[in-house]
Amino acid sequence: MSDGLTAAGMGGVGAPPHGGGGGAASAPGMSADAQKAIIERYQNLRAVVANLGQAVQEADGDRAEHDLVLRQLAPLPPGRRCWHQVGSVLSTRTVGEVVPVLTAERTRLEGVMRESASRLAEAESALSELTRMYNIRERGQGG
Repeated sequence: MSDGLTAAGMGGVGAPPHGGGGGAASAPGMSADAQKAIIERYQNLRAVVANLGQAVQEADGDRAEHDLVLRQLAPLPPGRRCWHQVGSVLSTRTVGEVVPVLTAERTRLEGVMRESASRLAEAESALSELTRMYNIRERGQGG
């Protein structure tokens, strides 16, 4: 299993699992299973960070679209007809009906962004701590 990780404190996490001689000593008291568990946790945290980062970006893009539409609708009279798309369904509504729905959705998206950003910061902190604790480096990172 080649995962591209090394950890000086772990005697070469990511080294071939046979753990045999040639100077590749294991960290004192750390079994191969423990090393695999740490690598798995590191990889899981990286995936969580990537997913949360993507969620924040998507929510921000959706919020920006809602802001744009709300700015366009602001000067229009509430009785004016407009199109409102929800999923793949396009319907005719009035500006007065659509604006409150868009405002509520924008508020919901802002909450999603705040929550996701908070969870992203926690996951990044945990990833950083794990990286520091076990001196984990991606192969090719130098150092």
